[in-house]
Amino acid sequence: MPDRCSIPLCKGPVPSELGAEGLCISHFAQAIEDACAGLRRETAQTAIGPDRGRAIAEFITARGTLLARAATSSERISNDTKMRILNGLLCLMNLRENLDRRPQAPGDRRGSAPA
Repeated sequence: MPDRCSIPLCKGPVPSELGAEGLCISHFAQAIEDACAGLRRETAQTAIGPDRGRAIAEFITARGTLLARAATSSERISNDTKMRILNGLLCLMNLRENLDRRPQAPGDRRGSAPA
């Protein structure tokens, strides 16, 4: 597990929760924002299938949980990093809303009763 962020020139500490990612909290939140931007475009512009929708929903849950755990660890966090964390969580929430409003692809049974 690295003790410093793997981003060049960043000397931010890597919390144990993000050890597998090798990123400080700020860069992890930035990576979430970047991924969400692309996924929001994908969900808004194309009819994605149910498998892709589930994969995106799992991404949202996994990243949000990991970010929340890192943010609530015993490490001290600067105000700038706190803003980055909140923005990352907001991006995940907005992506979830886009996912719920996305055009349905053939075979997508969203909103229907389970069989």
